[in-house]
Amino acid sequence: PKSFGGLEFSSYAHSEILLRIAARSITAASVVAVPNSLGPAELLLHYGTTEQKSHYLPRLARGDEIPCFALTGPFAGSDAASIPDIGIVCRGDWDGQTVLGLRLNFEKRYITLAPVATLIGLAFKLQDPDHLLSDQEDRGITCALLPRNLPGIEIGHRHFPLNIPFQNGPIRGRDVFIPLDQI
Repeated sequence: PKSFGGLEFSSYAHSEILLRIAARSITAASVVAVPNSLGPAELLLHYGTTEQKSHYLPRLARGDEIPCFALTGPFAGSDAASIPDIGIVCRGDWDGQTVLGLRLNFEKRYITLAPVATLIGLAFKLQDPDHLLSDQEDRGITCALLPRNLPGIEIGHRHFPLNIPFQNGPIRGRDVFIPLDQI
């Protein structure tokens, strides 16, 4: 939306722009399409908190952040219900304070823009074995925002699907801690 620095194109205008770019370069079209349709911005717009929208949407609109959305994995493909990636509710250190958050372990592949992304939208299954949030242990499929530079995140070597040279690659995370407000 314009209120966050965007251009607020209609779906039709968006598709026309992508069509014109793709006529010259499918690689360039994929680089433009992900941040503007498949990435975390769309999820933030509909489901993000006011604080998340105020922080991330202007940065995404200006191009200060390059997003990717990490759903596809080596064991479940893009079947969200079958992803083995886990976030465990726990306490951990964040900015010098002990806070309630998540310890994430994940392995994703074929993630468009992963090699250059600064912000990762991650899909995983949330579990609360110690009942820190509620009596429910299995909290379902959840998405969180992860800055790329968090300890435990590794961006692997770039993939070349169909020998098309767009930015696509794997992301792994081992014991990555984030506070709950990153969900």
